[in-house]
Amino acid sequence: MMLGCGNRQVKQIERTEKDSTEITIKTSYDTVHFKFKWRNADSIPYLFGKPSKDKIAEYQRRFDSLHFTERYGFYDRIEYFRDIPHIIAVNDFVALWFANETPYQDDLDMILWRINECYPLNCSTSETELYQRFSKQIDSLLSYSLGWQWDYNMHASLAALLHQYKVEIYNHRLLDCSNEFKDILIAEHCAWKEYEEALHDVCDKVIIGKDGGSGAPMAYGEFFIESYEQRLISLTDYYFTLGDSNYQPTERHAQISDKMIHRAYSDFFDELINSDYEDYSVEEKQSALKNDMRFWDKWMAERRKVSAQLPMPLKKVYDNCTNNLKRRKLIQIKSRYWGYGICSGFELDCILKKDCSDEELFNYDYQARYDALLIK
Repeated sequence: MMLGCGNRQVKQIERTEKDSTEITIKTSYDTVHFKFKWRNADSIPYLFGKPSKDKIAEYQRRFDSLHFTERYGFYDRIEYFRDIPHIIAVNDFVALWFANETPYQDDLDMILWRINECYPLNCSTSETELYQRFSKQIDSLLSYSLGWQWDYNMHASLAALLHQYKVEIYNHRLLDCSNEFKDILIAEHCAWKEYEEALHDVCDKVIIGKDGGSGAPMAYGEFFIESYEQRLISLTDYYFTLGDSNYQPTERHAQISDKMIHRAYSDFFDELINSDYEDYSVEEKQSALKNDMRFWDKWMAERRKVSAQLPMPLKKVYDNCTNNLKRRKLIQIKSRYWGYGICSGFELDCILKKDCSDEELFNYDYQARYDALLIK
């Protein structure tokens, strides 16, 4: 049952068990009470294996401590969600990451458990299917209706964090099964982390600006979702091959050279002189983009070191991952980091799509398409 007070009408949702807990969500315009109960830990499947009873009890206590804080809960519209467990799970992650400083915000095992508690799925003997099911769990958690701009901003921020944890989880899984190459893979991941950090500056200065407007968090979230997707492209096929020698990557493209990437960066750098707005100076924007390229090159250098030590056919798979990654980066740079947040139809027509053909990618000229669309 959901009970409402204030201006909201009381709404019957479902019968609840006697030992369920009442959770109160306060917003600026209403206060809503939900009846919630954790699932029976022995009655549900676990995608990544069942934690111990003590661990589950500890995870429940941690989230229960959030449930009774004054700032708990951002979403109170049950009609936006599938059911009460769904709305509580989303509010749990929002409270965990955006409303409270806790010592367990980065506990990967706890995060996996909470996602699974919301949407339980069976484990799989296939790593590719396991990955697909985990992606389905995340998509399910993020599948709710959005109303105001604030909802879109929070959804993008939540999605970005879930993708970030997906990267961390699969990087850990890769390292756990790569003892022989663990040290060089750790060095490669450290280089990626440095590159990821540099992206914050380029996102602030080139994409959003000082006065990014109400949609800035949405743009920020979408930009980093793309960055985390690129990171997953760089490692998942290699990881799947380690577990299944018969696995065949599904994506192969024409070779993307470092020279192509550098040329795209150079063209982008020159074009920043003609930025439409000057809340950050041209020099500040160009400096951020230079830093982006510098740490990208450092990351690619580490990947070349990894590739040089891998035996065939792992080397071939790993190099294909790198090429697919470069392709996505080239699309992004050639499109001038457009397409994030609130975008006009003109902007979306200007940029390259992720599934564009290799021919379209190689022949694409941002300025030529921009000018052609202006004439229409």
